[in-house]
Amino acid sequence: MISHNTFTTENVVLLGNSGVGKTYFLERYLNKASANFNPSYAVGVELRHIDMLYHGYKVTYKLWDTTGQQQHDEISKIYIRNQRCFVILYDVSNKE
Repeated sequence: MISHNTFTTENVVLLGNSGVGKTYFLERYLNKASANFNPSYAVGVELRHIDMLYHGYKVTYKLWDTTGQQQHDEISKIYIRNQRCFVILYDVSNKE
């Protein structure tokens, strides 16, 4: 059995258009925010952390909440480069 002291960090980048709920998703998952929670829009990139045990490893997930606004595309691209894990969120009611 691997010691719980074994430590690793993984980056997780949230992607999606503006207003699809990336920040809301993080607040509901990390902070158990109420369903009525109304977050402000992310500006640029926001970083959150969560520590978990996974198969005996202590893993810190760095959750990068990127803005979906086009004027910040270049900033978001910097955080996307060379990452291995993405969560793509989209609005199923938007036909565009």
